[in-house]
Amino acid sequence: MTLEECKDVPRSEEQAPTQTMRTKKRLCVVCKEKKATLQLNELDWICENCAQIMSEMAP
Repeated sequence: MTLEECKDVPRSEEQAPTQTMRTKKRLCVVCKEKKATLQLNELDWICENCAQIMSEMAP
């Protein structure tokens, strides 16, 4: 199930906390501005633009 599909699923009182965590908007850990879409680890996320820049800077 994708993130967009999760938003449309009816939630019961018991499921509300887990569904809320799935739809939480994450900020990029590098630029702190854009919506992060790429997960680095359990807590850190990065936006596609910063990922591209980091990739270009790699040796």
